[in-house]
Amino acid sequence: LFRSIPGIEMSGTVVAVGNKVTSLAIGQPVWVSAREFKDRGGCYAQYIAADADRIYALPDGVDLEQAAGLANYQVAWHLLHSATQGFLYDWVLVPAAAGGVGSALLQLCRAAGKRAIGLVSSKEKAAFCIEQGAVGAINYRTGDIAAEIHTMTGGQGVDLILDPVGGPNMGKLFDYLGPFGMLILYGGIEGPARSEEHTSELQSRGLISYAVF
Repeated sequence: LFRSIPGIEMSGTVVAVGNKVTSLAIGQPVWVSAREFKDRGGCYAQYIAADADRIYALPDGVDLEQAAGLANYQVAWHLLHSATQGFLYDWVLVPAAAGGVGSALLQLCRAAGKRAIGLVSSKEKAAFCIEQGAVGAINYRTGDIAAEIHTMTGGQGVDLILDPVGGPNMGKLFDYLGPFGMLILYGGIEGPARSEEHTSELQSRGLISYAVF
C-alpha cells in the first residue's frame, strides 16, 4: 500500500529497470525534475516510473534530501543571471525568502557579492534568512516594509525584486524599487498580475523594467 509523500522534485534510488535500459542500475541514486512530469503535477509519489533519459544519475554517497533541492538552485541561478540579461544590480529584495527558491536566492546572492533582503512572515523566518546570507530581513506582518528598505539601502531602494507571488498586490512592490529598478515575476503563487494596474504603475514611475520569467 503506497502512501502519498508531498514534493515536486524527486530523488531516490533505482528499484527496477526496463529490459533495454543500460544507463541505470538497481540501487543507483538518481534525481528527477518535476518538469518531466508536468501532466501529473510533479513527483507526488513514493515510487515513480520515468523514461531512462529523463533520470539523472547522482554520485554514490550523495545526500538524497539535499539532491531533491537541486531544482531550487537552478531556478535561483537563472533568475539572478539569465532573466536579468546583463542588468547591473546590487540590492535584491526576495519575497518568500524562507522557502526553497527564496533561500537558494539568498545563498547565491551572498556568493555573488550581492546584498539581499528577505521578506518573510515571522521573526523565526527572518532569523533563518540571515543565516542563509541575507543582509537584512523584514517581517511584512509587523514591519513597515518601505521604511525598512529605505533605511537598509540608504534611501535608494532595491535594484532588483524577484517575486514568486504576483496576484492583485504585486503593484505594491514598485514602491520598494529604486530608479531604473527591475521587477521579475516568476511562479505566480497568487495568480497572474493584473496588467492594467501595473502598466499604470510603470508609467507613473518612469523608466522601470518589468520582466516575467
